[in-house]
Amino acid sequence: PSPITELTNNTDEILTAIDAMSPTGSTYVGEGAIWGVRVLSAEQPFTGGVPLGSQPTGNDHKKNSLLLTDGENTMAPQFPSGEHILQEAELANSNTQEACQVARDAGIIVFTIAFGTEVKETGQSLMTDCAGEGGRFYFAADSAALLSAFDNIFARITTLRLSSLLTLCQILPFVC
Repeated sequence: PSPITELTNNTDEILTAIDAMSPTGSTYVGEGAIWGVRVLSAEQPFTGGVPLGSQPTGNDHKKNSLLLTDGENTMAPQFPSGEHILQEAELANSNTQEACQVARDAGIIVFTIAFGTEVKETGQSLMTDCAGEGGRFYFAADSAALLSAFDNIFARITTLRLSSLLTLCQILPFVC
């Protein structure tokens, strides 16, 4: 797996990180959700965000998280080692619910996307619950639906600012 990219306005760095992403065959949505919280916070291991729970005023930035999966949870961490074990969907789903609640409690608006036909009813329900009241869940069976979901999310995030104007196809060319 690729390392997590910290918050940045460097378009080249963002595009390079996206290009380096590739699926590995297993899914644990909760880990993505909690790392999203960590990246958006001002605490270690990432310090580029603002304190969790702080409320933006005026034109200040709001915290938004987009959580995308292409499959159902298939693994979960085993404690205390932290190693991931397969066939622990129930534990993984519970951990995912907790991670999403932590994000929402911290004032993060969570948008979720289930992409492809491998995300069945259980996974779609989990992602719907994860988005909660402030965010929104999208099911995207194909690239066109994924592009539409991204367009819709970008339209809902009115304070989204990028260092330069980029079209969605420049940021995520694989969906175009």
